Amino acid sequence: MDLLNSEDMLDFLAKQSPERIDEPPAKIMREGPNVELRFLISSKTAGLIIGKRGESIKKLREEVRPILILEGDVNSVIEIMHNTLNRQVQNIQEDCVDVRLLVHQSQAGCIIGKGGTKIKELREQSVLKTLKVYQMLCPSSTDRVVQLVGSVSHVFSCLQAITELLEGAPPKGPRQNYDARSYDEDLAHDYGGWCMMGMGTSSGG
Repeated sequence: MDLLNSEDMLDFLAKQSPERIDEPPAKIMREGPNVELRFLISSKTAGLIIGKRGESIKKLREEVRPILILEGDVNSVIEIMHNTLNRQVQNIQEDCVDVRLLVHQSQAGCIIGKGGTKIKELREQSVLKTLKVYQMLCPSSTDRVVQLVGSVSHVFSCLQAITELLEGAPPKGPRQNYDARSYDEDLAHDYGGWCMMGMGTSSGG
């Protein structure tokens, strides 16, 4: 799918139905210096974002797929994800969110740091319940999952810090983005994919 501006994407989203969430992910290009963030989202979260027959989509500016790709300036991308998870919290009446960011394997080191010093620092600063970089690559890809669990404010404080680290460490080497159609239920727990069963999880990713 071609890149769409935010207005075109908004019109496109309004016509979508939940049945289409299994298609390959789409991108949205926004003005300004660009950063690309890719997230694994559960079917449960996708349904909340889309709403029944797409009728609830009014201001959301990203296309929802099992892999959500946001491309644009850092502040706009972070704002979109913040609004998305605020919507999730309001709908499921929980104060804890689970975000799973996809990063190239060569970028994992900038988050972990030498001897784990950077991730320890991030954990101390963010006060998250969980901050984990999975060692196993996602199936048929060069991606690793970074999991952040906590309140919306704590998750996005940490996500902003991680985004700054990623900006300074662009991917190196071969790149094969994870395709959610390669989902492996037996290995999902090991690479950070959403599981069929479990608290706060759902199939699809």
